[in-house]
Amino acid sequence: MKQAKVAHKIAITGMVQGVGFRPFIYRLAREESVRGRIKNSLSGVSIHLEGEVEAVTRMLARITTEKPVMANIASIQVTDTRYTGCGTFEIVPSKSEGEVKLSIAPDIGLCEACQSEMEDPADRRAVYPFINCVDCGPRYSIIRQLPYDRPLTSMSEFKMCPDCEREYHDPGDRRFHAQPVACPRCGPRMQLIISQSELTITDQDRVVPHTAQLLQAGKIVAIKGLGGYHLACDARSDEAVARLRERKGRPDKPFAIMAKDFTEIEQIAVVSEIEKRLLYSPRSPIILLQKQEVSTLSRHVSPRNRCIGVMIPYTPLHKLLFTLAPPILVMTSGNRSGFPICFQDEVTLQDLALIADAFLIHNRPIVNPCDDSVALEQSGGIYLQRCGRGEAPHEFQLTAPVPPVLACGAEQKAAVALTAGSRFILGPYLGDLYSAEALDHYTYVTRNLLDLYRVIPTVVVHDLHPDYLSSHFARNFPAETKTAVQHHHAHLAACLLENRCDRSALGFCFDGTGYGDDHTVWGGELLLGDLKSYQRVGHCSPLLMPGGEQAIKEPWRMALSYLYFHDKEQTSKLAEIFLPGIAAKDTDANLQLLRNDVGPRTSSMGRIFDIAAALLQKRYRISYEGQGAMELQYLAENSSEQGSPFPLIIEERAEMMLVRPQTFIQPLLEGLQNEVKPESLALSFHLTVAQWVLQASVLFREKYGITTIVLTGGVFQNLLLLKKSRHLLEREKFTVLVHRRIPCNDGGIAFGQLAVALSRMGTNLIQE
Repeated sequence: MKQAKVAHKIAITGMVQGVGFRPFIYRLAREESVRGRIKNSLSGVSIHLEGEVEAVTRMLARITTEKPVMANIASIQVTDTRYTGCGTFEIVPSKSEGEVKLSIAPDIGLCEACQSEMEDPADRRAVYPFINCVDCGPRYSIIRQLPYDRPLTSMSEFKMCPDCEREYHDPGDRRFHAQPVACPRCGPRMQLIISQSELTITDQDRVVPHTAQLLQAGKIVAIKGLGGYHLACDARSDEAVARLRERKGRPDKPFAIMAKDFTEIEQIAVVSEIEKRLLYSPRSPIILLQKQEVSTLSRHVSPRNRCIGVMIPYTPLHKLLFTLAPPILVMTSGNRSGFPICFQDEVTLQDLALIADAFLIHNRPIVNPCDDSVALEQSGGIYLQRCGRGEAPHEFQLTAPVPPVLACGAEQKAAVALTAGSRFILGPYLGDLYSAEALDHYTYVTRNLLDLYRVIPTVVVHDLHPDYLSSHFARNFPAETKTAVQHHHAHLAACLLENRCDRSALGFCFDGTGYGDDHTVWGGELLLGDLKSYQRVGHCSPLLMPGGEQAIKEPWRMALSYLYFHDKEQTSKLAEIFLPGIAAKDTDANLQLLRNDVGPRTSSMGRIFDIAAALLQKRYRISYEGQGAMELQYLAENSSEQGSPFPLIIEERAEMMLVRPQTFIQPLLEGLQNEVKPESLALSFHLTVAQWVLQASVLFREKYGITTIVLTGGVFQNLLLLKKSRHLLEREKFTVLVHRRIPCNDGGIAFGQLAVALSRMGTNLIQE
């Protein structure tokens, strides 16, 4: 008895290109004896299936249960269609018309199968640094246009040899329709340029060994990776790392490192099972790990810091390098401090000429630059602190299409976001917008994202601060509507939307700087609101910032401001006691500013942390954002005591809760005078901030019935504060929302700006 035949048209959206999806469907069809065809489109993949009912039904079920590891199916639509009697199943040419609904795959770390081939002397790709397949290799960094096909990537410059061509068209091969497929005969090639000798090595057998020799000798090498250049040196050598710090102008900020294998990582850091899995996941981000007390790492890699950013060799080039290079390398972003990551060869050779001793480059162009992602583990969960390689572009699926909107983000940790159909797309981390070069880089990446997704924004959203370069970019962008979103509302909205929360919540928005509605500097804010609107219901009592922005770089100025706030008549004497490293002339000059009320006022919790760091650790000047707060956290975590919070000094005024700065700072002064250990005072300081979070939450629950609390803003990168605050709130039965995949720092601002702007337009972003 013959079984009934059926024909279906299937449209699949999501991350289904660049992840081996078409070859996967092809193999399923062959196994189930189903006929038809599949093609890429701007919507995702389109499939026509014909065959016996049971076989087609089994295949449809297997699509979702057996999909490739990196695939992410957003939707599957199955409709009946006319049976045409196809004789086989085939992959047909892609379509490039219509609306972009597909997801762009991130760059993927080296898979085990390719690594085995690379290590096999008999394999034709043995020791080939650009080996890849459908399960690994470059994706976002090489895409020029969609759909994802080789002619639309930077691999179009490399014509496949007959062997690669055969693999590409062989359904039984792992490289069946792998777009970046290449081999030593037809693919990208390396060269090593040694600066001082003006020697260029192009012999492929000599490039990696000679690079390793330079690193062993303590030299600094600029290495071209997937999304940009790294600056590398021996992480065990004090001399090499100190030289890199001097040349790059980066005196204190920790360097990320790359370790040969897990054995090396265990010798320098404490690693949980969750952290290990993430390290070795296809995304392979930098993971912030706690350092071992004793290790072979240079003391200059992560000075005055208990953590170290660690990643594994995620490209075949890195793997090959570690066969001969030192087992642990500094692998920091290839840029001059304050400038964007280098990704174009000619520009890199010029920009890094005074930093690198040599350049290991290759001729596969990077189209879309992307710095490394950074993540950490806390309470069994992963917190993304930087959305970059392996994560970007990050897509957030909505339930219905929304208008085309571009959000321009903030100034620090810049990133843009846009809408495409029914998705929010958060672009990669772009660094800080402090220079013309940074703005050019920002503009390039933004234009590329808009072109890739074929989005023409009708609305452009920007921060309320009028002088941010991102705000200038927004005002000059050709769009019908421009709208500003307050910085901390964007933080609140980003966390609400990430957690798909459509109810009102009390947001503790703690960071360093945000332009307020009253034109002062906010940063210690209690906002009662939702995606659409908010009410400021509490904040830290403001302090003057003598010297304006300079007070951020020199936290002693904020400490002096507090001393003046505390006792105007005795400020000079107090400064001699509590700020002993500051010259009298500097104290006097800033006291004059304070007496004349010169400078902006700030309610920033970040500045409160700076004051504590200046008093307890004599951290008078910082060389990178958050340095004082980070060191204060580590000081607190070194306390041998359990600690207790200081008494809260809270003032309620006209529907506003104000916490006085003396709540946090006055006990520090008294403790120092009484010779209390700085570690104990630092811990009590953190506990006091957490206690304020709890007490304010209880008060507003009684007042407004609010039971959902949001913890957001860069200050909550402090895991000690986050942990203590969550514990207190959850013990009192509050629902606590925190960030996971959207950074809590300014890297998530653009995501929140989109949420606010669309909600104001009447768009329902969270539908049941």
